Amino acid sequence: MPLARPDRTAGEELRMRDLVRETGLPRQTIHFYLSAGLLPRPTKTGRNTALYNQEHVRRARLIKDIQEKHFLPLRAIRALLEDSDDSTLSAAQQSLIKELRVRLGAPAAAQHAQRVSLAEVLEQNAIPATEIAEFRDRGVIAVEGSGSAASVSPEDAQLLHAWARLKAIGISPERGFMPRDLDIIEDAMSRMVRREMEFFTERYAAAGGEEAARVVTEAVPIVNQIISIVHWKKTWAFFAEFTEKDMSIAGRQGPKGA
Repeated sequence: MPLARPDRTAGEELRMRDLVRETGLPRQTIHFYLSAGLLPRPTKTGRNTALYNQEHVRRARLIKDIQEKHFLPLRAIRALLEDSDDSTLSAAQQSLIKELRVRLGAPAAAQHAQRVSLAEVLEQNAIPATEIAEFRDRGVIAVEGSGSAASVSPEDAQLLHAWARLKAIGISPERGFMPRDLDIIEDAMSRMVRREMEFFTERYAAAGGEEAARVVTEAVPIVNQIISIVHWKKTWAFFAEFTEKDMSIAGRQGPKGA
């Protein structure tokens, strides 16, 4: 769920330099936390200026502490922060989520138990170890073991294969594209799934865990198809919007030489 814009009355207004001083974090790290959705949106006061408050300080310190003590990827940290915000869910919703976790956990665990050799993935896709490390450090993939024993889940192997295909068609580091650019998808999916679960559990809270688990299992592939269709439509709508704007501007300016 997207973090709400903080209330300016909730505490002292801080500038970026104040946030840097109080958290001990570099400016670049704070900006990264903001872009990753780990911190609430600040109150914008200009194109390049914004105001923060003590909630930003508290969360930034918490993220720093989690990273230093537990070495968790950002995906796991985001989940922890979202769990701390579960006050937005009713008791019935939280109960259903816990039951779904149990009912869906066994199939997920069995699927996760199937591992793919990371060395084979690298050999098939020619992905540098530096890119694998960036994917791992950002929490996009999870690597178990080390050296020749390192492995990933089948889903992560498919993700790395898809990354290799993007590079092959030109979406590559040579063009400035890096693994961190997939944060756009990661962040959008995290927010979407949380919102999905909010309204799904609200509507299915009284149906029972067995029925809800069946619907989730059957619905996810269908929703994935819808996401693919909508993404394609939105991409072309984006281009069409700019084309329409250009034509509108040209029409107002009239023919050349008029």
